[in-house]
Amino acid sequence: MSDLHLLRDERPIEGNLFVATPYGKRELKDGTMFDFDAFYADELTPIAEAAGFKPVRADNIYGPQSVMGPVWRGIQQAEAVLFDWTLRSPNVSMEFGWATIIGKRCLYLTQDAEDIPTDVRGRLRYIRYSDRYNDVRHMREELHNQLVAIRSEPAVEMALVPMAAGGTDPVPATVITVTREFAVIEASGGRRGVLGNADVDYGRIVPDMTKVYAIGDRVTGAFDVDTGGGMKYTMLAGVLNPWPRLRAEFPPGNTVTGVVRRVRAGLGAFIEVGYGIDGLIHTTALGGRELSVGDEVATTVGRVDVDRRRIGLQLDRVLTRSGVTAAPSRPVADGPRPGERLEAEVAKVVRLDTGGYVLVRLPGRSRLAMLHSSVMTDELRADLDRDEVEVGEVLDVEVLTFDAARDRVTLRDLPESADGEPGLSEAA
Repeated sequence: MSDLHLLRDERPIEGNLFVATPYGKRELKDGTMFDFDAFYADELTPIAEAAGFKPVRADNIYGPQSVMGPVWRGIQQAEAVLFDWTLRSPNVSMEFGWATIIGKRCLYLTQDAEDIPTDVRGRLRYIRYSDRYNDVRHMREELHNQLVAIRSEPAVEMALVPMAAGGTDPVPATVITVTREFAVIEASGGRRGVLGNADVDYGRIVPDMTKVYAIGDRVTGAFDVDTGGGMKYTMLAGVLNPWPRLRAEFPPGNTVTGVVRRVRAGLGAFIEVGYGIDGLIHTTALGGRELSVGDEVATTVGRVDVDRRRIGLQLDRVLTRSGVTAAPSRPVADGPRPGERLEAEVAKVVRLDTGGYVLVRLPGRSRLAMLHSSVMTDELRADLDRDEVEVGEVLDVEVLTFDAARDRVTLRDLPESADGEPGLSEAA
């Protein structure tokens, strides 16, 4: 998305209705399949046209940019935007944030109210629907009436090209919308921007912004405007980004000596690598040894993941324990133990009509392990259904079983907690 700047450079086209909805055939929470493309063509399009609108989806818009470019252009050109929140699509949430920034008039559909982000659910008037006849009939009538009525609502939208100069403008603001991925903030005078989950703390990517911010929260950050006019809100203005330096100074294989800053049961020990950023010696890399806060250790850098803001370390030896020279310790246990949490690298992705699985590579093992869709988190399962799980991607997993006789490991993947580390609340 590096070629996309949220610069308002398109005017609304009278009658355009941008439709933000999931695509294709998707499995609902009750296990049934629903065809969102057919629903758009057979239901939403006739309803919109009968109310005097021309429905538009991103796949009908062409342009030289990445897929996000047509989406941004379609939202700008829309007289109104229709959102279908069903299945909590991250793309729909992002498009909602963009429409909110511009000030678009919006309508909302969902098959399950729980799919609407908690902090916006109570203030949205939404229409529920299903594939049952009575629900569809009600949806047709209600959506038609809302489309007709929305034109009488005042439209106060972002002006074209709000700022043309680069720079960083510090300003306090208020959170007006928040989803898992971002918060929309508004400063005095109605100026708005998006605070993304990567613009809060250089030490982590916030996995769930709703656990950090709520509607009405006051924040003190800055509008970050590039020379092309793209604008966002950030808490990191004026703060040096340490990750380019970390990647250059600590390549894989580099030795790092440091003191244990904190220990998390079932996860591992954190060592400061540099610039205030901690690296993790995962439980599986401890070889059965235990570390305590204050222990001095020698480690080897295994991986620097700039995108996820994580540094993986391998323990070489314990140098001192609370000022006392440590005796050599011996690793214990052969093979992974049930309940262990570790990082797994995706080696192969197999998507089937009713689910699928991924084969992953575990630390210290040559044989691949299987992660079946039945034990995936909702987020990973949705990515699998959308063909968005990539070879080389790193997942946080927990060992369910280890069969030493057959050298077979079964796994489940873990959600992330609010601090950006694997969620420990679901321990088996």
